[in-house]
Amino acid sequence: MRKIVLLLTSVAIGSIFTCCDKQRGQYSYPNNEKISKSNGEPIDSLSFFFPIKLVFSDSTLETGLDTFRLQWYSSQLFPSMEPVLFNYYLGRDIYRLSWLRSFHEPVFLTLYKNGGKVWMTVKQLDRQPDFMPTRIIPQFALPKVGEPYDTTRKIEELNSYPIQPPDRHANLKVNQTKVLSMSEWNEFESRLRRAGYWTMAPTQDVLGLDGSEWIIEAHFRNKYHVVDRWSPEDRYKEAGVYLIKLSGLNEDIY
Repeated sequence: MRKIVLLLTSVAIGSIFTCCDKQRGQYSYPNNEKISKSNGEPIDSLSFFFPIKLVFSDSTLETGLDTFRLQWYSSQLFPSMEPVLFNYYLGRDIYRLSWLRSFHEPVFLTLYKNGGKVWMTVKQLDRQPDFMPTRIIPQFALPKVGEPYDTTRKIEELNSYPIQPPDRHANLKVNQTKVLSMSEWNEFESRLRRAGYWTMAPTQDVLGLDGSEWIIEAHFRNKYHVVDRWSPEDRYKEAGVYLIKLSGLNEDIY
């Protein structure tokens, strides 16, 4: 159901975002204290973890992330205690894969480099947090298959039941830190280059009813980029799979 709503929302956007092939200028971190603290901690549970546009010294790029997706993705990241990466530079180089699957708990793999040190945090929630309100309808009120009823009256009746706010709570099922080598960092960057990561459009109008979102962010002193793809089957996915294998998680990959 969540994917169906996302598909309809995407159709409403009605545009395909493309990136130019040239190297962009320096990224301008917003440093907006209403979004997050300087250490990346979100201000509250409603903070967005992704931007609607990327501002560079020579251009501006719309990400194509609509409110629906921003709410969905951010509601998964907030209970993971992950930092917001697009707002302030956090003093170290970072790559993060947010892996959001339809039938499994959210996974966040964050690769850090500070000087000659490289490490990864591996996080998995124990549930998928809700991000949209739901209406509480008792079973007896739902129409039975083949039962004749007045459509208008039935809709009015169903709409009279209370709306429950989204339950954004979740716990960390996995929370580990792994020391990695510089060669592993370099290998991941090499895979991103082969995928054309830095010139990929942030989003595409390619979605489906079920599957998974693969969101990779890059966070550097003068650079930030985000790419969101639904169930990719290309070199971009291969880069994400490399991180999953480094994490040691034994998860269904789709």
